[in-house]
Amino acid sequence: MGLSPERRRRLRQLVRSLPQEGRTQPVPALRVYERFERGPGGVLLRMIGNRNLSWTGMARTFLCLTGRYWAASTDTGVGNGRKELTPDLLVDFATVLSVPAETLSVVIGVDLPDDTPPRNPAAADTAELLLDIRRQEAVQPIG
Repeated sequence: MGLSPERRRRLRQLVRSLPQEGRTQPVPALRVYERFERGPGGVLLRMIGNRNLSWTGMARTFLCLTGRYWAASTDTGVGNGRKELTPDLLVDFATVLSVPAETLSVVIGVDLPDDTPPRNPAAADTAELLLDIRRQEAVQPIG
């Protein structure tokens, strides 16, 4: 987040050039605690899961990218339909997923207030980096 736009771009280029782990199966089987209800919250949590974030990693990522801490229990509550998906929580999901909040609002069906803050370019780049590194090998060759 603290890098200049040019350095963020160069970091993403470097990450994209590194070898990726091959897929072992088309769609990995979901663990019991990863099975969310059908609906907006479940969709968001499955999208977050595609970034290979643990519950702790998810909470830390939300804090780093949005400046707000959401407990993992809040996120899983959204995924299971026990916690309301509020506009501020939707904006934070949009930030972590690198999806414009307005787009996610339409898809998910949560209205955003008129004073929704614009996307933070550093947060958007960092969120994109999450997608870039999700299949990186644990040990990279030095060369």
